[in-house]
Amino acid sequence: MEEREEEVDAPPFAPHPHPSLHLIPNARITTYNVNSFSSYGTDAKSKARRDNISTNCRALKQISDIVCFQETHLRANDRFAASSIFKGWTLLYNNADGRQGTLMAISPVISNNYSIQIIDLGDVPKGRLQAVRFTPKNVNSALLPFQLFNVYFPTGGTRLSARRVTCFDALNAIPPCRHTFMVGDFNFIENLDDSINSELYTLSNTAKDSWQRLLGTHSLTEVQQPLKTFFRSFKEPGRATTATRIDRVYTSHSDSDQTVFTPVCYIPHLQHTSFSYNAWKLKLNSKASYKATSDHFPVTLKFCSTAPSKKRDFNIPKWVGDSQDFVKHFNDNWNPRRLYDDSFQAELAFKKQVSASARKILKTTKTTAKDDISNITRAISLFRSVTQEGASAAQEALVEGDLELRKCHSALIAEGYDAFYNLLTLHIHSLLSGCLPKPKVAEEGKIPTKPSRVTNIIQDVKLELPSTRERLVHIHEEGKEPETCPKAMAKIVKSFWGAKVWAKRSNTPTLRRIERYLSNYHKLIPDDLIPQLPALYHFFAAIEESGDSSAGRDGIPFSIYRALKKVAAPLLMEIFISLANGARPPNGFNHGRLYLIPKDTSYKVDRLRPITVNNSSNRIITTVMVTLITPAMQALLDTSQKGFIPGRRGTDHVVNLNKVFYESIRDRENMFVLFLDTEKAFDSIDHAFIGAVMNKVGLPRWCINFVMSLFDNALVFPVLSERTSTSIRIQRGVKQGCPLSPIIFALVYDVLLVYLTDAGILLIFAFADDLAVASSDRANIQRAMEIIDVFTIFSGLGLNSNKTVIIKTHPFTIDDAVFFQNSPWEDVKLLLSHVYLGVLFGRNVTPTEIFAEAHQKFDKRLTLYRTTIQRRSIDHRIIIVNVFLTSIFSYLTQFFIVPYKEVVKKVRNSIRKAVISFNGGAMGYVHLITPTKCMGFKQPLRDLWAAGIAALASHVDLMSFNGMQHPPLIPNKPYLNSARGWDSMIIGDHRDAAALDLLHLPHARNFDGSVLVNYIGNSKSRNIYHDAVSEEYKPDILHLTAPTSLPSKLHSRWGLGGIQYAIALRANASGIGGWMPAHYRSNHIKLIFNALATDTKKERRGGSGPADRRADGFPCYLCGGSTDSSFHIFTECEVTRQAKHIFLHTIDCSYEQPQSTPDAVYTLGAWQIDQHPDKLMNAIIVFNHAVWDYRTMFFKALLEPPSNHEGATRLSAYATTLWDGSAPTKLRSGPLRRLHGFIPPVPPRQPQRAQGPPDPDPPD
Repeated sequence: MEEREEEVDAPPFAPHPHPSLHLIPNARITTYNVNSFSSYGTDAKSKARRDNISTNCRALKQISDIVCFQETHLRANDRFAASSIFKGWTLLYNNADGRQGTLMAISPVISNNYSIQIIDLGDVPKGRLQAVRFTPKNVNSALLPFQLFNVYFPTGGTRLSARRVTCFDALNAIPPCRHTFMVGDFNFIENLDDSINSELYTLSNTAKDSWQRLLGTHSLTEVQQPLKTFFRSFKEPGRATTATRIDRVYTSHSDSDQTVFTPVCYIPHLQHTSFSYNAWKLKLNSKASYKATSDHFPVTLKFCSTAPSKKRDFNIPKWVGDSQDFVKHFNDNWNPRRLYDDSFQAELAFKKQVSASARKILKTTKTTAKDDISNITRAISLFRSVTQEGASAAQEALVEGDLELRKCHSALIAEGYDAFYNLLTLHIHSLLSGCLPKPKVAEEGKIPTKPSRVTNIIQDVKLELPSTRERLVHIHEEGKEPETCPKAMAKIVKSFWGAKVWAKRSNTPTLRRIERYLSNYHKLIPDDLIPQLPALYHFFAAIEESGDSSAGRDGIPFSIYRALKKVAAPLLMEIFISLANGARPPNGFNHGRLYLIPKDTSYKVDRLRPITVNNSSNRIITTVMVTLITPAMQALLDTSQKGFIPGRRGTDHVVNLNKVFYESIRDRENMFVLFLDTEKAFDSIDHAFIGAVMNKVGLPRWCINFVMSLFDNALVFPVLSERTSTSIRIQRGVKQGCPLSPIIFALVYDVLLVYLTDAGILLIFAFADDLAVASSDRANIQRAMEIIDVFTIFSGLGLNSNKTVIIKTHPFTIDDAVFFQNSPWEDVKLLLSHVYLGVLFGRNVTPTEIFAEAHQKFDKRLTLYRTTIQRRSIDHRIIIVNVFLTSIFSYLTQFFIVPYKEVVKKVRNSIRKAVISFNGGAMGYVHLITPTKCMGFKQPLRDLWAAGIAALASHVDLMSFNGMQHPPLIPNKPYLNSARGWDSMIIGDHRDAAALDLLHLPHARNFDGSVLVNYIGNSKSRNIYHDAVSEEYKPDILHLTAPTSLPSKLHSRWGLGGIQYAIALRANASGIGGWMPAHYRSNHIKLIFNALATDTKKERRGGSGPADRRADGFPCYLCGGSTDSSFHIFTECEVTRQAKHIFLHTIDCSYEQPQSTPDAVYTLGAWQIDQHPDKLMNAIIVFNHAVWDYRTMFFKALLEPPSNHEGATRLSAYATTLWDGSAPTKLRSGPLRRLHGFIPPVPPRQPQRAQGPPDPDPPD
């Protein structure tokens, strides 16, 4: 009989189905609103437009795996309109009888490997939405499912908000998928700066809430691209041109996913666009209709691999410098007695030995720091390998010796890619969250510093928050597809920066001409401030104060120099002296890495900021030079220059220019202000001019030698995803990133400031290259242009006259326009307003407009951070808002009162919904900002209004008004009492008004009504803020009938009527120890306001629990009776009562409850002031936290609740453990009392007052 071969189960993975497909969905998706395919027009113009659209579609087909169209305008049964363009593609039509309409074109690459399922969207009108789920056909293939939403949301018409909500809710009802894409024409904007006419494209509050729920349900985040996508101009008079960014792309790819692929959006190049059509209209007029096309631009999503190239420079990890093994190996192999030809040869030998010792340590030593980094690196490498190649034997080496990675890989082999993905992404997330900066080890003789709780939380949160920093993933040249090849990108960078910006000017003036130009620049450094050569201690100080920024081309970080400072400092001093004596630096000394930071997501080469990172040794010696010449520069440089000079503040210019401009408006005087726009200012100054100016001001020859040596053979090498051979020579300008560059630029720029000042007719305000020039006579502005033009000729300073702006205190006249057209800068812009040093200036500008950009940034960042915020506790939410959100307004609040209705109120509402549970309905906003000692959170929310009052009033000498009944602030300014109301834009008036607001608060007045304040010292602003919050919001907190006030909450939630309970609760809170954990305190605050997420609370808030528990009325998890409500759990539940009794006796904190005193009084701590010791208040808070915590993690997991005695015993033991783990030693229970202490029987429950218990969970 033939032996049957034993069947072997096939492995649960298959080879990669297609080279462009990966485990993480990375399809190239394009969205394009065609504004009609023009399928049914028969005239020549319609046919021409149809051909133009078809040409565009064919171009998109070449760069996309899926193309999503909107506004197809196809008839209901038309299934052939796009078939000729997308032959072999799967076409999913969603037509609406000639109106609206969407279409999804899916390439064979996708359709051959995924099953396509159309998701039913219920009653959503046809032609609006498409939702499609893509499931791998081979369940064992290295692919994960994903879903795609193609949207064309409503715009205009009646019931617009309701129609939008219908669409949002339909998508929100779709079950979430780990990878979801949403693309299309959204017909609304999230940020006001995304549209010229923003009011036409904003969401109502109802629609905005629904939209946020949709984003949260599917974890969607926009993949940013900054350019407007919809342009339309109108012939009708009075209708403005529209330009908006309503075509967008959202994805749900997690941070773990983005360690492998970075999503990028861009506008692809098309032959026929609305811009080209408008250009043809200017040429052909009526015949231009043959060039017609869509008024939308397409947006393409692609994914760029983060895989590092093998062609990368060697970098020594920072942790190597912190390793004692490294220091020992270096010292054992370094010969300090060896002599070298010069200091540069000694440095070269030093670097060679550093590299040799580092390589040795990297091979043989394992440290904690290395483990953190290598664990993350190996996890991402495994993720990348499986994502791009599928399962392979080569992955065994990556998981060797790592238990967690071994588990992930075993899941891949045994269960497939889905299980592997779940485990590994969770592991990577935990690694990223746990890789916090390690505290520095204190040097001998120094006390180690302990980071604060808030600092630790901020460091932790930073790792979880989405990054707002742009990464250079490609370079976009005008009229071409984005370039992703590193070598090609490097060539583009070189052709722009090397050939245009940093190339030597062809018409550079001779040194003689420069010296003649500088003959009227008479400044000299005072003799007593002339810099002297450095001493050794300068180099030790510079090394010790170095940070941990990136290493230069030699790959040696600052940590190496700190570890070897006794060897490095003398070497660097010798190099410094050699350069000062005129020695030429060796090849490579002035070589640096060029990092290109995108200013926005257009990724255009001229929108990149170049940062040069020289070798660490180069930066240390230039830091020493900065120290040596700073005193001289402080004395030398014009007082109008506020940038880069210690002790000078740019905010002074904002205040002074504001005073000049707006007082001129008040006094009906003319004032012109010119705001200069320079082009690549740091990168354009000629080196010869720098040397001439240094010589002119009397800097010693050694200083000039040193600075000029930094320009000798200066090369930079672009840092891209792999090392390239491209180098760029810097023949002009000072390198951004060099410590010495700012002060050298300020010295050169001082020549211009002095010549403008010598004209004697101008007011000058400079911060680095940000220059504003003011004069009441426009002829003086023209004279300033002439002076600046001459300066640019001799210095090489780049100038953008077409971006330079002039504003005026009165409306511009025709004479003004003609005058400036005939000026040296005929293309200068005459505008109503302009931003200078972050503040908007203009004759009709209002505080609302000034704060508008900050408000938009706040909204945008809150949207980006919302998912992270919701995952955090309320304490962490408050810290996130304080540090990363409300801080956005901090700069402007020192100048102007924040508009209440337009900004403060909206910001408060946004914060309330983001921070407080149940979409902000659990408690009032004022309880977030309540001071800690008044039953507030351990880290209260920082209120925007109070912070603004503190920032403004701290600039006023408040104590000078002590004893006055009526401080002479606003009343002596009659112009503020105009018929239009208080509308001053003068910063001084805003500061006085804030001070007057503060002095009107009750705390600032003596018994006779006179002013009595004591705001002095460094804590002035902090004390003002505390008083503003305490006094301004106290009436709201203690209001008897306001629904969100503390008395109202105590009455409606706990049956404690009367203000006395609220006052007692706030007073007793002052006894809460500083040792009390923040989340214990927060739990107690949420308990007071009935904000704990009990089953009954969630049910009332629209949630849903198990059907069997709902049928039984959600019984208590602890005792099995009544309901799972805060009132029952903490005042009625027998388990809780017994546990509290045992716990308080165990820690020696028992009390006798007076008869007829409601139990809620001793649940919340609202007993009469000084009736009980502070220990009882602390014990109550710890116990309440233990009850809620144990209910959630223990009682809730049981099928049936235990007996009351067993439950109380367990709960009291848990509470005692928490108490002993948190309280100071003198308050702890002690082991003997826990084991042998006598516990008297639980007293019977006191009869409650006639008012009785309230509704267990009344509606808010």
